[in-house]
Amino acid sequence: MDTAKGDENTHAEKCEDHFRTTHSRDDTGRYTVAIPFKDDPNKLGDSRKQALARLVSIEKKMSKDSSLKQEYTSFMDEYLSLGHMSKAPPGPGGCYQRPIGQDVAVCLSQTSVSRCVKEVGEAICNHLSHRFIRFPTTREDINFAKRIFYEKYSFPGVLGCIDCTHVCIKKPPVEVEHVYYAVRKASHTKNVQIICNADLLIFGVNARYGGSTHDSFIYNNSAISSHLKRLFLSGDRSSWLLADSGYGQQPWIMTPVSTPSNPQEERYNVVHKRARATVERCIGVLKSRFRCLSKQRVLLYSSQKAGMIITACCTLHNIMTRENYPLPEESEILDAVSNERNDAEHAPLRDEEIDATGSFLQQGRYIRQQLIRNNF
Repeated sequence: MDTAKGDENTHAEKCEDHFRTTHSRDDTGRYTVAIPFKDDPNKLGDSRKQALARLVSIEKKMSKDSSLKQEYTSFMDEYLSLGHMSKAPPGPGGCYQRPIGQDVAVCLSQTSVSRCVKEVGEAICNHLSHRFIRFPTTREDINFAKRIFYEKYSFPGVLGCIDCTHVCIKKPPVEVEHVYYAVRKASHTKNVQIICNADLLIFGVNARYGGSTHDSFIYNNSAISSHLKRLFLSGDRSSWLLADSGYGQQPWIMTPVSTPSNPQEERYNVVHKRARATVERCIGVLKSRFRCLSKQRVLLYSSQKAGMIITACCTLHNIMTRENYPLPEESEILDAVSNERNDAEHAPLRDEEIDATGSFLQQGRYIRQQLIRNNF
């Protein structure tokens, strides 16, 4: 009996100590005491499915009853303000869905967030992307694109700048893993082609290819490459994209002169580098606006769904740019641009890798020399 009484006294003392150290009293005189936690709690067991089912049930009730949702949200906000609980931080590995699913003010389960990402992303890609991501095809649009590039950089004939950027994704199935593994980044990625104008509007995005695919292969197998080729063959000899040495010189692709031999070629390279930096900044702004695409994050989705999310982000980027939304902090943009330059170490293509016949290569070099001679 003495031992039992001693245990009760010890337990009572612990309760009193907990009350003294954790209680508070508001203006109405009401006492609030934090709930104690065990130092070493046992595992809860296999209750995940049951917990998710209850959460989804609550979510459905709140979607039908706005007053219930408001009451629940106010209750949870009060608990947050009193310090009885805290919001879960973003999870490791680029997870964005789980923290949203755990946000008491949102009242959505993680499963519902995943479904929303899919439905909203598909809606953007199917109904908005073709309206807001358009390569200039009419003479009016072509001349406008050239004019704004010339006004900013004094480089004639430029429709836009092209480059690729890597976006990390989760490890794909083993049978296709090699397609997505980027050796330079030592991770599985999407190699995404971006073409933009001088105002950082994205003219073209191609998020179909894996990280092991070379930039030039993505471009050469794109609809825009075929369009520019047709434009050239129809008689347009003064429209091109600016690209780095990872792309082959063509009549409609202007690359740097690998070994400049005179002051004009040196000036051309300087202006080319400054103008082509537009696409690096565009990618930097895109990844600063949508952190799920940044180097430090991973899209924890299948390759197909990751491509859809990337295209949706590019569409939203164009909408924000057209509506003059404020840019992210300049330091964030510069960090993203720096990461792009560090990741973009391309060896110049050999002539035989550019064009089997050599005809477009030679024509491209001739047109580039004419451009340098007349403008630089």
